Amino acid sequence: MLTLKTFAVFSTLPRLLALGLLLSLLGHAAAAAEGEKTALSTDNWRDVLQGEWMLEFYAPWCPACRQLQSEWHKFARTSKELGINTASVDVTREPGLSGRFFITSLPTIYHVRDGEFRQFSGPRQAADLSRFVLARQWEQVAPVSAWKAPPSILMTGMSWLFQLSMWIRQMHGWLTETLGLPTWGSYVVFGLATLLLGLCLGLVFILLVDLLFQPKRKHLVPSEKEENASEGQAEDEVEKVELGGQGDENVDNGDSQASDTEDGNIGVQDGDPASSEEEVGELDDGAGD
Repeated sequence: MLTLKTFAVFSTLPRLLALGLLLSLLGHAAAAAEGEKTALSTDNWRDVLQGEWMLEFYAPWCPACRQLQSEWHKFARTSKELGINTASVDVTREPGLSGRFFITSLPTIYHVRDGEFRQFSGPRQAADLSRFVLARQWEQVAPVSAWKAPPSILMTGMSWLFQLSMWIRQMHGWLTETLGLPTWGSYVVFGLATLLLGLCLGLVFILLVDLLFQPKRKHLVPSEKEENASEGQAEDEVEKVELGGQGDENVDNGDSQASDTEDGNIGVQDGDPASSEEEVGELDDGAGD
């Protein structure tokens, strides 16, 4: 005959089993969460530059990404045993990282070790992912070039471009849905904003060029035409000087001739009286005849 105490023990046994099952499920969930507790963003993505990581880029609307999730969870639960870190990136929430890692297809898996980035292109099963890490198969994959690596200046600019595109998309939705503008009205607003921004950037660029590259003073070199003109002017001046000298000589000669004529007349007037008397006598004889 069962006592009340025994009945109480048997009555609590299902509760204990249910509690144990619940704790087991919570443990598995905690292990899975531990494997994927790191969520990368534009603020903490540089954490992957240290240590060894496996990164998954996905989107909620991607069917292939949804198929990968179960295998990725299995792989993430073993990440602690493998000595690596795992993280997932939702490209719809982090467009900057999508541009920085140059994600062109989904899902995309990257292996990162000490700042070297390699894209995983093998089978996407949990066992294959673990083998890729344990067997160091990543050594057979060429790393991403330095100019194309996420920390590079080019990829930083690409990240800003993707963030700008997402901001424009959000602004377009705000203009059309919240303010009620038509689609063409939103395009007009963005077109005017683009023109204004281009004018401002052009003005700043011109000012910087004038400031950094100021024109140097140049010594003026006379051209051939100017040299020929100056030579012609010099020749004209020489000819004028020569003509002026000849004119002076002619004037001097005229003055000398005039002076000689005057001297002759004076000589006739001042001649001796005998010659003048003879001339007068000859004139009288002619008159008598």
